[in-house]
Amino acid sequence: HYNADTANSKYMFYVVREFKGNYEAVKTDREAVSISILDRDAEMASRMVNEAVQYINDVNNSIIRDNKQRT
Repeated sequence: HYNADTANSKYMFYVVREFKGNYEAVKTDREAVSISILDRDAEMASRMVNEAVQYINDVNNSIIRDNKQRT
């Protein structure tokens, strides 16, 4: 998708660098997280945002579970 030359040993570095330039996650003034991903394929961007949201939810749920077990 990012035209990565997988024969190049540093291809993942270039993919991550390009992705980071198209990804933004910020905390809003209402303590929420706003995620935006730019991509030439709108469907791909949507899937990436959904995966990021799911990951953040999983991390938050894990933290909440751990905190409940400690009390």
